[in-house]
Amino acid sequence: MPRKKTKSTRQADTSTAEQAMEFFLSSIRDPHKVTHCGRCLCGALLTAVAAEPDRPIDTPEKLPASIRKNLEFWNLLLSFFVTPRTDEEIDCLLTAFSECRCQLTESGIHIYHEKGEKAEEGSMNRTWMEHYAPPEARAKYSAVRCTFVVQGFAILCAGLHDGGIEPVAKGVTHTWPSTPLDLVPFGADELVQTMLQWYRLVPDPIVIQLTTRILHTTRFVLIPSLYKYRFAHTFVDIVRNILDLTVAELAKPEPTSEDVKANRMRYNHLLRGLLDFLHEVVDELPQDSISDVIFGCETKIMQLCSMIVYLSSDLRLRASEILKEETVTLFAAYGQTLFRFFHIHMYPRPNIPLHPDIVKLDNFKFPPPTSVRTVPKYVICDIAYFHNETRCSACKCPNSIQSAGKNFQRCSRCHAVSYCGRQCQTVAWRDEKFPHKRICRAIRFLIDAAGGPGYFWHIPNAPQAAFLSMIPGVQVEPFLAFESFILENWRKAGITEDHEDLNYVYDWSRSIAATRNMPDGSKWTPGFPDYEEALSKLTVPLGRGPRRKHFPSR
Repeated sequence: MPRKKTKSTRQADTSTAEQAMEFFLSSIRDPHKVTHCGRCLCGALLTAVAAEPDRPIDTPEKLPASIRKNLEFWNLLLSFFVTPRTDEEIDCLLTAFSECRCQLTESGIHIYHEKGEKAEEGSMNRTWMEHYAPPEARAKYSAVRCTFVVQGFAILCAGLHDGGIEPVAKGVTHTWPSTPLDLVPFGADELVQTMLQWYRLVPDPIVIQLTTRILHTTRFVLIPSLYKYRFAHTFVDIVRNILDLTVAELAKPEPTSEDVKANRMRYNHLLRGLLDFLHEVVDELPQDSISDVIFGCETKIMQLCSMIVYLSSDLRLRASEILKEETVTLFAAYGQTLFRFFHIHMYPRPNIPLHPDIVKLDNFKFPPPTSVRTVPKYVICDIAYFHNETRCSACKCPNSIQSAGKNFQRCSRCHAVSYCGRQCQTVAWRDEKFPHKRICRAIRFLIDAAGGPGYFWHIPNAPQAAFLSMIPGVQVEPFLAFESFILENWRKAGITEDHEDLNYVYDWSRSIAATRNMPDGSKWTPGFPDYEEALSKLTVPLGRGPRRKHFPSR
C-alpha cells in the first residue's frame, strides 16, 4: 500500500508541476518552432498535468481542478496540434521531435526525458504502428517521433471528458473549453482537415477519438465540415483495413506471441475509437444530424458492425477488454439501428447477410409483420426528443445552442420547446397554424396526464421503472422505459388515438421534422463490394462464427 503523501511532499509536487507547466508552455508557444525534442515535451506535459507515464492512454483521466481551469494551457496545446500545416511541415515537425538537442543539464530537463521515455512503450503499443510498418518506413513511425503526438491528443481527450454541452455553449463554465469556438481556433474546416492529416502521419485512433469529443461539444459548428471532407468515409475505410489485417494475422499458422499481442491490441484500440464515434453520432446527435455525418457510408458501417460481431467469437480476440459481451451487443445494436434508420430494409434494396444477433434484435424490435407505431407512441418520443434538443424549435431556424449561446432558452412552462432568442420565440407564439401558446398548453396537459416530466426525461428523484434493459449496462431513456406506463395513464385520463391535443402535438412535430434532413429511403448507397467474400472468412464452413442470416425485405 503506497504511503500517504505529507504536506511538504504535496507542496514539492505542486512546485514541480508548475515549473513543468511553465517550461512546456514556453516550448510550444510558437507552433512552427520546436525548441525541445518530443521525448522532453512529452515528459514535461505529463509532469505538468500530474499524469502517470504508464497509464493506459484511453483511460479517462481525472485531471486536477487547477489544470482544468487553466485555459491558456488547453488553448495553446490544442492550437499547437491543429495549426494548419502542410504534410511536409508536419513531417519536419515529427523529425524535430526525434532529434534531441536539449541541454540535459538544465533544471528538470533530464527528469522530463526519463518520464517521456517511460511513456513511449505504452503509447506505441496501442496500434504497433512501427511494428507493422514496412522496414523502409519504420523510421517514420518511431516512438521518438510519435509518442508526444499520441500523448498530447490523449491529454486533450481527457480535458474534454467531463465537459457539458450547455454550459460551454452559453459560456458559463469555469473550465476548458469556455466556448465551442475554443475547439475550432482556425475554423471547423481547418480542424477536420488537420485531424485527417494527423491520422495519415500518426495512425492512432486517439486522433479520431479527439475529433469525436470535439464533435460532442461543438455539434452543429463541426458537422458541415465533417460532411464536406467525408470524415466518416475515411474512418470507415480505416476500420475495414484494420479489420482485414486482423483477420489475415489470425489466419497465420504459427504466429509469435508478440504478433498475437500486437494484433489484439491494435484491433482493441480501433474498436474503442469506433465505439466512441458510433455512440456520439447514433446516440447523442439529433436524428437528422446522423444522416449529415454518415450518409453515403451507412451501409458499410452496418456491415462492419456485423463483421465485428462475427470476429468477436475468436477466442484470441476475446482476451481484449473491449470485446466484452455488452460491447459486442452494442455493435449488434448499432448495426440494427442503422439498418432501420436508413431504411435498408425497404425494397428494392438487396438482401444483406448479417450476424444472427443483429437479425434477432431486429425481430425483437420489429416483430413481423412490422408493427405500425401509433400516434400516442410517436408523441411520447416527440415530447422527449424536443426536451433534449439543442437546436431552435422554430420552423426552419438553423440556429443551435452552439450558435446562440446564452440566448438559447427552453420554455419555462412546458420545458420541452427551446428557442435561440426572442425573435424566434415571438415568431413561434404568433405562428398561424401552430402557435406555441396552444402547443405549450397541449404538451403540459399530456405530460401531467402521463404522471409528470420524470416519465419523459431524466430528473432528480425520478420514478423507478419496472423493466429490464435489452442491452446490459446501457441506460435507457425514461420515455422508452415508461412507454407502457404513459400509455396506460393516458388511457385512464381519456387520451386516446383521436384526442385533439395528442394529434395537434403530432401534427406540429411532423411539420418541424419535414424541414429537416431525415432519411426517407429514397436514397441509398451500397456497401462494400466484397462484403460477402469477406464474410465467408468469418462464418461457417470456412470461418468460426455462426451461419449468417438475411434480413427479409419488408
